[in-house]
Amino acid sequence: MHEKGHGRTGPTDLTESLGRLQPHDHLSLIYDSPEEWRAAVVPFIRMGLERGEKCMYIGDTRTADEVRRYLADTGVDVPAASRSGQLSILQASEACTQGGTFDPDR
Repeated sequence: MHEKGHGRTGPTDLTESLGRLQPHDHLSLIYDSPEEWRAAVVPFIRMGLERGEKCMYIGDTRTADEVRRYLADTGVDVPAASRSGQLSILQASEACTQGGTFDPDR
């Protein structure tokens, strides 16, 4: 993963950076391997759930299933978070075509 102006960062640096994010902050993830993707996505979603935030992951079928499994591996009750509406994991085609157009506010 790369942080603008800082080069490659390690998992500890990334987790600390994720923990400092506030509402409306933006983060761009550039990764070279599935391990780097997982090292960012799973803690990011888990931290949001722990803060009581609504979390949404939009991806393809494979990554959606992986996110569910990886979150469960870290102790997240994925079915309960999904039932409550706090966690939504959607396929890109579902998220982008609801109502015929992509509406980020929806």
